[in-house]
Amino acid sequence: MHRLQTVYTNRFNSRHKRAGHLFQGRYKSILVEKENYLLELTRYIHLNPVRAGIARLPEEFQWSSYRSYLGIEKSPFLSTEWLLGQFSSRSMKTAQLKYRAFVQDGLSDNFHNPFKDLYAGFILGAESFSRSVIHRIKERELSPEIPAQITGKLSPQVSDVKEAVLKEFGITEEELFRRRHNTRALKISFYLARLLTDAPVGVIARELGSRHYSFVSQSAREIEEEMSKDTALSRLIESIEKKIRANSQLKT
Repeated sequence: MHRLQTVYTNRFNSRHKRAGHLFQGRYKSILVEKENYLLELTRYIHLNPVRAGIARLPEEFQWSSYRSYLGIEKSPFLSTEWLLGQFSSRSMKTAQLKYRAFVQDGLSDNFHNPFKDLYAGFILGAESFSRSVIHRIKERELSPEIPAQITGKLSPQVSDVKEAVLKEFGITEEELFRRRHNTRALKISFYLARLLTDAPVGVIARELGSRHYSFVSQSAREIEEEMSKDTALSRLIESIEKKIRANSQLKT
């Protein structure tokens, strides 16, 4: 892929008398947990032309595989069965209509970027999936292409943070997610997850019951500001942090 991009870019620039990069970045592949993340990822990609302002609807962009998923045109090299089968296994037409509705729903979702949820730079999936992949890699001889952040000790996980906060406040997971009753505990969870884990904000939001990732960042900032004024809160969070670090080292 690197050679293809380099040769094509050089010839394109020569033909059109231009210089510089043609593609946004070098080619890379990611590992996706298809059961939970692949549908969201395909929607994001199909909406790229709309997000870039070069098409009003994704099916209007002629170079997109989305047109094949909708049955507008046929691409003999493209396999659409698995993805469309997630919407209907009995009727292809029904599956296409439901998938189109699913993609169009993304137009009002502020274009959430699933790539922000990448773990270690190349894994897109739930925390348990990401952690299992890294453990499997660590059992093998590592290639220089493997991101450096997974070659050392695993950092604490969001689940470690949640477990420590639940124990500290003496509450259940269900109670933690009730913002009105345990706002302080939830915000502390967000703060510690941002501080101690490698998890993207979107993953932290999902693991800790938040509907939107912006609430995670906002809560973490609020706790940080409170800590600068409240020494008791600062000592409490420091104590929880030490327990999380100790427990995560025992698990690895």
